[in-house]
Amino acid sequence: MITVLKNWAQLALERVLVRDLIAMRKYPPRNIAISVALMLIGGSAVADPQIDHWREAIKNSDVAALRQLAETGIDVNTGARYGKTALMLAAAEGDITLVRRLIALGADVNQVNRSSGNALMYAAQYGQRQAAELLIQHGANINHRAGKGWSALMVAVLKGRTTMVDFLLENRADPNMRDVLGWTPLMRAAGAGNQAIVNSLIVRPDIDLNARNQHGQNALHIAAIAGATDIAAALLNRGVDAKVMDHDGNTPLAIAEHKAHAQLVRLLNQRH
Repeated sequence: MITVLKNWAQLALERVLVRDLIAMRKYPPRNIAISVALMLIGGSAVADPQIDHWREAIKNSDVAALRQLAETGIDVNTGARYGKTALMLAAAEGDITLVRRLIALGADVNQVNRSSGNALMYAAQYGQRQAAELLIQHGANINHRAGKGWSALMVAVLKGRTTMVDFLLENRADPNMRDVLGWTPLMRAAGAGNQAIVNSLIVRPDIDLNARNQHGQNALHIAAIAGATDIAAALLNRGVDAKVMDHDGNTPLAIAEHKAHAQLVRLLNQRH
C-alpha cells in the first residue's frame, strides 16, 4: 500500500511541476503539501544538498570545496550550470592534483558541456599544458569539435596560446580542421596577426596551406584583410597561391589595394 501511495504521489507531483513550470508560476500551497508528503514516505523528490554544494562549488570555482566533496562518493560527472563539470574547472585552473584525482574517481575526460566543449578545450583556452597532457594521456579526444566547429587547437589559436598550439600539434591535433564557417586554425592565426602561431602551423607537413573558407578565401586573403605583411611574406615563402580569387573575384592583392595596405601591396606585386 505504501509503495502504491508513493508512486501515485510522485506521479502527481511530476504533473504539477510540469504544469507550473510551463505557466511560470511559483509552487501553490497544495504542491508544497505533496512535497511534504513525499518526504514523509521517503520520496525521491527532495533535493540532495550535497549535489547542490557540488554545483555551487563549480559555479564559484571553489576547488578546495570540490576536493572535499569528491571524497564523499558523489558522482564527479555531475555538471553545474551549462553542463560545466569539476574536471573542466580543474583543467581551466591547471589544478593537476584535482584533475588526477577526479579521473581516478571516474571523471569522464570526454564529457561535454552544453556547447559541446570538453575539458581539453578548457585547458587549451587557459594555456594549461600539464592539464592538457594528463587529459590526453587518459583518452581525451584531441580533435573533438564543439558547437562552432572549434577544436582544442582552434581554441588555443583564438586565445593566442602559442605554447599550447605547439603542444597540441605535437600530439597530432588536426591543423586542417575547419569551423562552421570553413576557417582553419591558420586562417584564424593570420587574421589575428599572430606570427608565432602562423610559423608553427605553416611548417607542419600535413598542413593545407591553400585551404579556403566559405567565402573562397585562403590564409593569404585573410592576411591581406588584416594588413599582416610579415605573415603574408611567410605564407608566400611556403607557396601559398597569391593569384587565387575568392567568391567575389578578389585576389589577395586586390584586397590589399582596397584596404590601402601599401607595404603589403608592394610585396604582393613582387610575387605576382
